[in-house]
Amino acid sequence: MLTTASLAQYIRLGPPKATRFELATLPEGNTGDNSLPGPTDYVALIAAVTLSPSDSKRIIDQPRYTERQPIPDAFIRAWLSDSESVALSNVFSQADGLAYDVSRLATRPTKRAVAIPMDAGHWVLYLEYVAS
Repeated sequence: MLTTASLAQYIRLGPPKATRFELATLPEGNTGDNSLPGPTDYVALIAAVTLSPSDSKRIIDQPRYTERQPIPDAFIRAWLSDSESVALSNVFSQADGLAYDVSRLATRPTKRAVAIPMDAGHWVLYLEYVAS
């Protein structure tokens, strides 16, 4: 997991009240004898954050995310709570799934950047990058 301060490297939001997040890659590694990581095609920031009301409003002011491409199962991390995992897994498969396009808040170009509301300022963030 990364530190709270390092979250600001990826998204323009104030310091969260609480956060859990990591950068994950796909593929995650080779299965060969040397156990070194393999070539990385995708990198994603996965986060569960509790934000201030003003930062929550900044997200709500962004456009709704309408693309329905599911998130790769490998990016559904074990440290997410059950409700966070379900939200991240299902938001794009449901016609009425609510997510916001936060690409304008991202600090660098993303393939997709979404924020999924949970409750009371609690959000799940998913920022996906294609490695070059």
